[in-house]
Amino acid sequence: MIKKGSEVLKNGRGTTLSHTDSLTPTSAGNTTYTAEFTIGGLLKTVSKNIVAVYPIYYGGGEDYTNARNQASVRTSPAGTYNISLSTSTYIWFVVPSTMSITRAIFGNLTFPLENATNVTINGVPYKAYRSSTPQAVGTYSIQIS
Repeated sequence: MIKKGSEVLKNGRGTTLSHTDSLTPTSAGNTTYTAEFTIGGLLKTVSKNIVAVYPIYYGGGEDYTNARNQASVRTSPAGTYNISLSTSTYIWFVVPSTMSITRAIFGNLTFPLENATNVTINGVPYKAYRSSTPQAVGTYSIQIS
């Protein structure tokens, strides 16, 4: 038997049992898959916890849709983001709605961000954070926590 949480996905007999599952916009988070096998009268159970996350976007532009850089897969927005601006514009961080940015640092100073705006990207709810003011041309290494 193959289960997703308590939901039975596949039940059968024989030496081969498989199931393919897909993720939807509501699937983010932790999901435990369990396979139960009876071999020679003994029950064997194997479980695997899968963590599904949506991408984090960042970049510069007048609108959050200009944040086209994609961060490496992570379960939190914490980390360092390097952003190069070729024109004076805003810096954006767009994170899944299940995440939040509590602090941004540039150098040794707080990098001010506006309160998050709720947006939707490909059917997935996100929070878009914008720098408080347009930033000058240059490269910025911003630490997010």
